[in-house]
Amino acid sequence: MTTMETDRLILRPWHNDDQVELERLWSDVAVKGERNLPPERIAAISESSLRQWRVRLTSRCRRLRAVLLATFNSYPYRTTG
Repeated sequence: MTTMETDRLILRPWHNDDQVELERLWSDVAVKGERNLPPERIAAISESSLRQWRVRLTSRCRRLRAVLLATFNSYPYRTTG
């Protein structure tokens, strides 16, 4: 998965280390608002996010492979000889 960066934003896949930053962000009342987000809930959200990244990336790779194979297999070959 490619990382994309702008002056204000970095888009990249979820990492195990992101849970620490997520806990820091959601401990801020301005961020969490009225939500009840104990550390166990934040850990569950982090694990779910990591799992979703893996599943979606795997799914996209399979679809891309299928498209490439279908395209390759339908290409009219020319034989010489």
